[in-house]
Amino acid sequence: MSNAQLHGFFSRCALTLLCVLTAACSTLPDVSNLSASVAQITATGGDPADASARLATLAAMEEAVTGSPLIKGNKVTLLFDGPDTMTAMIAAIQQAKSTINFETYIFDQDRLGLQFADLLIEKQRAGVQVNIIYDSVGSIGTPTEFFERMRAAGIRLVEFNPVNPLKRFGRWQLNHRDHRKILVVDGKTGFTGGVNISAAYANSSLFRARRRPGTDAIGWRDTHLQIEGPAVASLQLLFLQTWGTQHAEDLPDLDYFPKLDSAGDKTVHVLSTQPDSDYSLYKAYILAIQQARKSIHITTPYFTPDRQLVDALVAAAKRGVDVTLILPSVTDIGLMFHAGQSFYTQLLSAGIRIYQLQVAVLHDKFVRGGFVQEGPIEQACEEMAKKLRVKTPNLDERIENLSGGNQQKALIGRWMLTNPRILILDEPTRGIDVGAKAEIHRLVTEMARNGVAVIMISSEMPEVLGMSDRIMVMHEGRVTGFLDRADATQVKVMELAAQ
Repeated sequence: MSNAQLHGFFSRCALTLLCVLTAACSTLPDVSNLSASVAQITATGGDPADASARLATLAAMEEAVTGSPLIKGNKVTLLFDGPDTMTAMIAAIQQAKSTINFETYIFDQDRLGLQFADLLIEKQRAGVQVNIIYDSVGSIGTPTEFFERMRAAGIRLVEFNPVNPLKRFGRWQLNHRDHRKILVVDGKTGFTGGVNISAAYANSSLFRARRRPGTDAIGWRDTHLQIEGPAVASLQLLFLQTWGTQHAEDLPDLDYFPKLDSAGDKTVHVLSTQPDSDYSLYKAYILAIQQARKSIHITTPYFTPDRQLVDALVAAAKRGVDVTLILPSVTDIGLMFHAGQSFYTQLLSAGIRIYQLQVAVLHDKFVRGGFVQEGPIEQACEEMAKKLRVKTPNLDERIENLSGGNQQKALIGRWMLTNPRILILDEPTRGIDVGAKAEIHRLVTEMARNGVAVIMISSEMPEVLGMSDRIMVMHEGRVTGFLDRADATQVKVMELAAQ
C-alpha cells in the first residue's frame, strides 16, 4: 500500500472514530442571541449609519465575544494555491536569521516534502534553530526515517498526539488532531492557512494555472496568508502553547518575540480552537453572520453545519443578505461531503445560493464580509452577483440597460458564475469606447492567464488579437480553419498591404 493510500485509510478510520467519540459529548454553546447579549456592553455611541463607527462597534463586539483583541498595523498577503504558498514560505525560510517554528498536519516524504526538509536542514546547520510540530495521523504515511534525518541535523521535532500510545505517557486522545498550519520566521513573518506539505499541493487549481482537465494531476484549491506586523506574535504564541502541551523537551532560550513595528494598515484577529475550548472561533463566525447586512460569502471543503449555524444563515438570507456558499464537488472525505448535502434543500429554499467547485479539490476555508481587496476577475463576478443575481426576473433586459463596457462586464460575470472554466464572448469589443475596450482586454487576458478557456466570436480582428492565442476562422457559418496569434498578425498585415 502506498503512502497516499495508507494516509487515506488511516484518515478515514480516524475520522470515523472521531465522529463516534465526539457525537455524544460535544456540546456547542447557545449562540442564538449572541449579538443581543453583547450589544449593550459594546455600544460606542457613534452614528450607526457611519461606516467607521459601525466597524468600531463590530470590532468591540467581536473582542467581547472572543475575549481577545483585534490587532492593527499588519501587512497581509493573500496566497492562492500551493505553488504561490510554497514559493513565499521557501523565500522566507531562506532569509531566516535566528528561528523557524513550523507546525503542519501533513508532512509527506515526496518531492515537495524532501525539498522542504532539505531547506530546513540547511538552515539548521547554518545556525538557525528549527522547531517542527507534525500531526501523527496527518503524517502517518511518512517514514520515521524522514523525520529522524531532520532530528539528526539538530532540528527539534514533536509528533502531535502519537497514534501509538506507547510513544508518550499520559492521556491518549486519538481524536484530538492538530490541523493547524503555522510557519513563523524570526518571530517577524508568519504564515497560516490550509496548505500542507505534500505533492498534492504542487499543482495549482485550474483557476490559477494554464492547464486543462486531464493534462496532469488534479490541483487543490486552497488559500494561505502571509502576515507581517504585530499579529505575528499571536501565531508564535499558538505554536509555543501547542509545543508545551506535548510533554516535549524545552526549546532553546532564544528571542521568539522580537519587537514588532507596524507593517501595514490591516487589522488581524488570530483565533484558535481545540477540544473543550471556549468556542471563540465558532462564536466569531456566528456573530459575523448575525451582524451581516449585505453579503455572506463562505468557501469550505467540509460543510457539516450544526443547527444554530444553519438557522443563522437562513435568518440572514431572509433579511435580504446575499448568502453564497462555494462547496466541493470533488472531496477527500466522502462522509462529510454527503452529510453536508443533507442541508442543501433547506438552504436553497431560503434563497441561499450554493455553487460546487468542479475538477479541482476544494480545501479552501474562507469567509468574506466585504473587506477583502480582490482582483479583476473576482471584482467582475462580485459586481455581477450583487447587481443582477442569478434568479432575478428580466435579467437580459436589465443587462441591456447598462452601458456598453458595463454590459460586457455583466455578461462576463454572469457566464463565470455559471461556468467558471470556460468563457464565451460574442463581439466583446463592438460598440464600446476605447477605455472600456482596454478594461475588457485586461479582464479577459487575466482570465486566460489564470486557466480560463476563452472563446470569442468577433468581426474585429485587431481588437481581439491580444486576447486570444488561438482564433477560429469561419466562412458562411462554417469553421474553415484555425490561426494562432502569429498567423493572425500576418493575415492582418497582408490585408493592410493589399489596401
